[in-house]
Amino acid sequence: MLINKKRKLYINKHFVLFFLSQTVLGCGLCIQNIAFAQLLLEKTGSGLTTGFSMITAPLPGMIFSIFAGNLGERLPSKNVLIVLDILKGLAILFIIFSNTGLIMFIMLLVNFLDVLYTPSKNKILRSIIGKDELLNGNSILNGGYGLISLTTPMIMGFFISIYGPRPAFLINSLLCFLSSFLLSKIKIKSYDNQDTLSLSVKKYFFRLKGLKNTILTLAVIDFGTTSVNIAFYSFAFDTLKVSSSYWGLMLSILYGMNLFSMLLLMCFKKWFSRFSRGITYLMLAIVSCVWCYYCFSNNILYILVVVAIEGICLSLVNTLLTTDILENTKKEYIARVTGIRLLTSNCAKLLGICSSYVFMLFYRPRFVFVASAFIMLIYLMYRINYKE
Repeated sequence: MLINKKRKLYINKHFVLFFLSQTVLGCGLCIQNIAFAQLLLEKTGSGLTTGFSMITAPLPGMIFSIFAGNLGERLPSKNVLIVLDILKGLAILFIIFSNTGLIMFIMLLVNFLDVLYTPSKNKILRSIIGKDELLNGNSILNGGYGLISLTTPMIMGFFISIYGPRPAFLINSLLCFLSSFLLSKIKIKSYDNQDTLSLSVKKYFFRLKGLKNTILTLAVIDFGTTSVNIAFYSFAFDTLKVSSSYWGLMLSILYGMNLFSMLLLMCFKKWFSRFSRGITYLMLAIVSCVWCYYCFSNNILYILVVVAIEGICLSLVNTLLTTDILENTKKEYIARVTGIRLLTSNCAKLLGICSSYVFMLFYRPRFVFVASAFIMLIYLMYRINYKE
């Protein structure tokens, strides 16, 4: 069945189903992050240990990043996503009855499934909407995640404080199954299972200098945000002594800014498209300033304000850079280029974890905020002066 990709997104049935599926998964992810963090905090009693556990859990999937791209390229993307949603739902169910050691193993498994998920997800998006609608499509997907992020973490924070984290995993599991059902209703063209490409991915990738620079920028962002996130767990739980409900409020504000990012991108699409490079650098400079601010304040109200600023800036940057990859990559290479992007992302996260661990052995978590901001600003100076 051929899809009319030029239809408006809100009347494109296939995009609407895809949007609902990803929004449902986003809701489950919010629940999962809060429930995992609270469960680990109960077991370990340390915000720093919880932060390291949450951040490092995805890294074993790093070695499967390239494999994920091949999987997304050679198998029907929709079927891959349906199977992965079902497997993730079943894995999360086991957490309810598991001890600490098994919970850590299930965290690793869930994050491994997420690595396999992304290339096929990007390929489906590129299949069901036109190239000129990719910025709007990505904005709407991020906006959906932002909408549920405004309420879900806060609600689940209160829910978990009353009932504990384990019942939340049952809700998360059911949402995964619902996502698989919605995906099963999408119809796409059957060009997924190609066995050959017109040019090897390695040659194709290294011919596109702009694509390499975009992926490098995303890797630097991943390095900085990973380092800051690890330090922020310790900062929030050990220094500020926040409760699970307040932690949920922080996450609601941080990820809820995706909604405002969507509104900005859709209202000023031409402006953002025209000046995307300058806007990206400006937003990253603001993020660096926010990270520095965390070093000098214990005022919870002010911290919430700068968390919101960080959230909207990072959302804008990630949407613009991800759209740039999808727009400038041929359809037959989308999944494998996404695999390369995942590999560089996980390498950057690993480097961020190692560096933040070394810093926090000798200094307080606040030092990580300054170091990450400094590295980001150095990279921005390099990019601004770089001659392409």
